[in-house]
Amino acid sequence: QLNPSTAQSQPTATPASSATKKARRLPTKANKGAHSESFDNAVDDDGFNYKKLRDRIRCYYKTHVQNSKKRLITLLKNPTRPKNQEVLVRIVDDIRAREAQSDDVADGGAEGGGGGGGMGTGSR
Repeated sequence: QLNPSTAQSQPTATPASSATKKARRLPTKANKGAHSESFDNAVDDDGFNYKKLRDRIRCYYKTHVQNSKKRLITLLKNPTRPKNQEVLVRIVDDIRAREAQSDDVADGGAEGGGGGGGMGTGSR
């Protein structure tokens, strides 16, 4: 029978855990594949860098999403303000219209067209 106090104090080093620890110590670039690394370091003759472009696009959309969340939270905190009420009513109407569109498409009643993108709220 194992003594619980000695079992906890004795470190158990398995090959998997030591490999995991070693991988965590490596810089993230060492864990990337060759294709990813070559894409990140690709620089055109004009000094164009895909990594910088990708990072700027990611940052732009991340900021856009964060600001949208903040606006929605502000609207929900103060729903009685007239301007906030107008915006919330428009949002609810838009969601209902999109749900009706997705129901029509699911039933086969809608003809092509229709918008894509935006807040998808249809059932999956």
